[in-house]
Amino acid sequence: MATVTFLVTVVMRTGKYTRMALALNGRKVTPSRLPSLGMKLKGDWKWLVQALQLKYGPSSNEICAVCKATRGLQVPLTDLSDSAGWRSQLRDGEVDARMKNASMQIKQWGRLNSKYRLPFRWNLNKHNLSLKTNKFVHYVGKAWHLFVLLGFLNDFLDSTAVEVDGDIKMAVWSALRFTRLLQNERDESGVFLKEDVAKEVEVVAYRYMQLHLVLNRKYERMTVYRLFNVRPKMHLLCHIVDSCRQTLKNPASASCWLEENWVGQIARLARKTHVRTSHYSTLMRYAAGLLAMFSCCLEQSHVCSRTEVCHQARMGQVQGSL
Repeated sequence: MATVTFLVTVVMRTGKYTRMALALNGRKVTPSRLPSLGMKLKGDWKWLVQALQLKYGPSSNEICAVCKATRGLQVPLTDLSDSAGWRSQLRDGEVDARMKNASMQIKQWGRLNSKYRLPFRWNLNKHNLSLKTNKFVHYVGKAWHLFVLLGFLNDFLDSTAVEVDGDIKMAVWSALRFTRLLQNERDESGVFLKEDVAKEVEVVAYRYMQLHLVLNRKYERMTVYRLFNVRPKMHLLCHIVDSCRQTLKNPASASCWLEENWVGQIARLARKTHVRTSHYSTLMRYAAGLLAMFSCCLEQSHVCSRTEVCHQARMGQVQGSL
């Protein structure tokens, strides 16, 4: 910025402007006292690098201010293919902008197509994606976010005009189908699965794991971030699926995120109460919400269709006569 200030000072003090009398609000103003605002700075690449003191330029190894393309063979700028390394090695500003745009699209899709909605302040960022060089990328967040993210990815891959690896599309679909089967059966049937559903769960689960292993080998060392990590949890998933097929017990009925969601509801209720009567008031508000929820279920012949009244009751928003 010091270089830019110097250049503007030189322009303002040229003989052309010092010989001019400038009128501002009816009084004479000398060029040195004239307030100015820079609107545009134009010049070729070399001049901009010098004037703005840019770190990256045509004479350095890393030439680009947007990505990490190099003149050497590390990330060659001469690679023009769709899988070029510089396409996936964007600098921080560009990565943040892309994640912000993706977050807006995901939340908008969730509002229109999913019963699970992401929080208003939820955004993708480097922390919840674990973006570290030469490390595996994985999402860190609430388990129920998975339903929204997989649903969005499945629709996005089906509708995009860009050619996508068929194994990736099939892996996303099988993961979404596996989670939806378990969740829908938990809502409709409770603890146990129907035999045909348990068989389908086994097929799509093993299909997903096989594709995950294929993608792990296919995309090894192709980007700056490592993709499709094979973790010990995958082996545990094999035992869960086998047990599901043998006992017909739905593993989603014992998932810990249900309890975490309940704890969050209790915490939101407690924040609305006075500190001296928090225990009693929280219990009474929660009991009032349960009463409203069960009344709704009884009115619909013991079949709760997750109406807005039931949702409000679960969230503790039903106002009781307390």
